[in-house]
Amino acid sequence: MKRLLITLPLITLCGCAAITDRLVKQPPGECLGNPELPAELLASFDPVEDEALLSAALGAPKKGGLCQGRVYKTKEDVEITLYRAWNSTNPKSRLGAWWTFDRSDG
Repeated sequence: MKRLLITLPLITLCGCAAITDRLVKQPPGECLGNPELPAELLASFDPVEDEALLSAALGAPKKGGLCQGRVYKTKEDVEITLYRAWNSTNPKSRLGAWWTFDRSDG
């Protein structure tokens, strides 16, 4: 369960290039971002193929999902701090599935 809790948020955080190259069709230039983990996190994760998990994070444009993604699994004995990301103007998003490595300023 601990691995799933770390892996699922990483899809939402790092979702920019699919290992399986599965992309939701977007107009050119609409899907911004870098598919790679930050350099300081690379040693803590291994890329894995998990089509079901990736598909759960991908979505149609303007529907709240990612336009592309990549699935990672934490390496053995690695602890990662994650922060829940939510929109304070939308109370329904408070317990959503979006996470970040960086603590919010707001």
